[in-house]
Amino acid sequence: MTSFKTQPVDFIAELRLRQWARNNYIPAMVRQDSDWHPIVLDEMRRKDADLEAQELMMSQQSGMVVPLMPEMPDNTRLDAAHQAVPAPQFLSNPAAAQMPIPYYV
Repeated sequence: MTSFKTQPVDFIAELRLRQWARNNYIPAMVRQDSDWHPIVLDEMRRKDADLEAQELMMSQQSGMVVPLMPEMPDNTRLDAAHQAVPAPQFLSNPAAAQMPIPYYV
């Protein structure tokens, strides 16, 4: 008699097993003596690798964070000088500014 682990699995069943493994993830230390399908174990190993890569990326980026505001001893802020917005310029005589309408033949 063949085991369910040695029988071939169609593509849809494999996708369902992998989705189930992602949704019901268990850390590697807990699932050491598990009797799950090899596809489920493979997907959980892939998720382990994804989590390790994510932790590595977060640890590398944690030193690159720059605070937005400098810390001042008396809780004052250093802001850039404000510049006035120039007022809009309107044409004094809008009739003089009309452009000729092109005539196409």
